[in-house]
Amino acid sequence: MAGNAQAAALRKRREKWVDIDEGKRILFRRPTESEVGAHLEGNGEDRTWVIRNDDVFKYVIGWEGYTEADILGAAVGSSDLLPFDAELFREFSLDDVGMLGKVAKGILDSILSYISQKAAVAKN
Repeated sequence: MAGNAQAAALRKRREKWVDIDEGKRILFRRPTESEVGAHLEGNGEDRTWVIRNDDVFKYVIGWEGYTEADILGAAVGSSDLLPFDAELFREFSLDDVGMLGKVAKGILDSILSYISQKAAVAKN
């Protein structure tokens, strides 16, 4: 079982939060190094980084501060905090491109930071 604890610790190290609004944030797990290539498109010097909606849905694993009223509207929902649900996040976020953009940027920033840190270590 010790291997499971180390694997969980490795996954935990890849977790990052993106602040969305005051008191609201989204948790994602940075793609592994082996997954990073899937986010590069094009050839040669024309390659660009791409994080699509489906990538956001794949990597988001939690949220904090979201209530039923945030999701369903104040006229319908209560002020009770909602536990994260991947299907609910997907449906909710498809109507909030600003939030999707912030999370996609957070994922991309975490990839670039990881690459930079790894390159810095390799130089030393």
